[in-house]
Amino acid sequence: MALPSSGEITLHGIRTELGGSGQISLTDASTGNVASINTSNAPGNRPNQVAPHEMTEFYAYNHSEGSGVPDISEGAYPNTGVQIWTGNQGTSLQTDVVDLSSASYVGESVVGGTGFFFFRFDSGTSFRSDAQIAEVLYNNGSAFDDFQGNISGIKTTSNTTSTTYPSSGFINLASGTTQGRWNQLNGTPGSSQTGVNGDFIYYESSGGGSNKKVWLKFPEVTFTHDSVTIKSYGYGSNMGTLRFGVYMIEP
Repeated sequence: MALPSSGEITLHGIRTELGGSGQISLTDASTGNVASINTSNAPGNRPNQVAPHEMTEFYAYNHSEGSGVPDISEGAYPNTGVQIWTGNQGTSLQTDVVDLSSASYVGESVVGGTGFFFFRFDSGTSFRSDAQIAEVLYNNGSAFDDFQGNISGIKTTSNTTSTTYPSSGFINLASGTTQGRWNQLNGTPGSSQTGVNGDFIYYESSGGGSNKKVWLKFPEVTFTHDSVTIKSYGYGSNMGTLRFGVYMIEP
């Protein structure tokens, strides 16, 4: 994200734009000792690397311009997730294709950027509300889909009700049937009349798990394509709403 083209510029802001954190000097920043100056910027929008060095030389400087990394601010797109489906979907596999560059999500291509996928499940009013994630396909061939045991780095919140992406409260996904959170399960969910048989990530709505908004996030990926395919199940007469989004990590 480029520095402002007018007004106040701080060394902290310059350091953030160049990447990393900690104290720096204007000389080191201006001469490329902190990070090589990105010469894709127009001459008036980057330091000339010649003394005397001025803060104003960093006006409109964009360290990512022309680097192949999208200039996208860190954060959740959108911070509520976008509805994938709502209500009872029956026992059929639901397949949804998402374009991360669309206005509903990031609004520009994410190719070259890094981020992670997240889901928000608004559970229904009873135990018949066990949503299941079967696959998340991305980068034209990569997938999160081997849920029989490979769940390393996948995290869930537990019994939460936040409608916007939470900055804390995530715990490691585990195998089991714990209510009010996402779980890894081999086979059919414990309650009848909800869920289908398979090795999936599923939400347990029994007990205190109903009427919650519980989040699920996957490990970071670097994007080579904007398209994501989500395969899921939403079988249960009191099924809630599944939402999906992407959290981008600023370069």
